[in-house]
Amino acid sequence: MSRWLGNVSVNRKLGFGFGLVLFLTVMMAFTGWTGLRKVIARGDTLELIASLNDLTKD
Repeated sequence: MSRWLGNVSVNRKLGFGFGLVLFLTVMMAFTGWTGLRKVIARGDTLELIASLNDLTKD
């Protein structure tokens, strides 16, 4: 692998590295966004359950 990287220009190495970092950043943002959406949905469900609990107590 080091021989393959030795034949690649510095511009391509930097471009590949930047692209990899950008891709990983987008994947982390996507994972965080979907996790946040799930937490919000669970909070809404919990709120609904709490309101049903209050109604059954009355």
